Amino acid sequence: MAIKYKLYQDNRSNRDDKGKWFARVFCDEMLDTNDLAQHMADHHSPYTFGTIAGVLRDMTRCIRELVMDSKAVKLDELAIFRPSVTSTGAETINKFNVKENVTNVRLICRGTGIFASKELRKATIKEMEPYSPEEKPVTNP
Repeated sequence: MAIKYKLYQDNRSNRDDKGKWFARVFCDEMLDTNDLAQHMADHHSPYTFGTIAGVLRDMTRCIRELVMDSKAVKLDELAIFRPSVTSTGAETINKFNVKENVTNVRLICRGTGIFASKELRKATIKEMEPYSPEEKPVTNP
């Protein structure tokens, strides 16, 4: 088990580090809720795939509902989920208008416990190999 990366060269003209090479995490597979539920059920769980999948789907809906009610939700050893907004400034408090000044609404997810940054830094990190024959390290234009 290791976090895999591929190399890429940043050639954007507006960068001080133009031409330098960087690592980018490479995920070779995307697992959905059903895949996670099956993985959990395969780990000698007393719960069936259906039970686990149902709980995960209900959890997702409930987290969304709570976040959209401006609540932060902490799943111990995983993450804290909370809403965030980005806005432009208004000249006065009375001139602030949500439709005009709020430019984005996002979900913030911050790792906690075994998913905190300090814990993730303990992972083995290695270069993805081999690159496919037709692939070479990526260069950003």
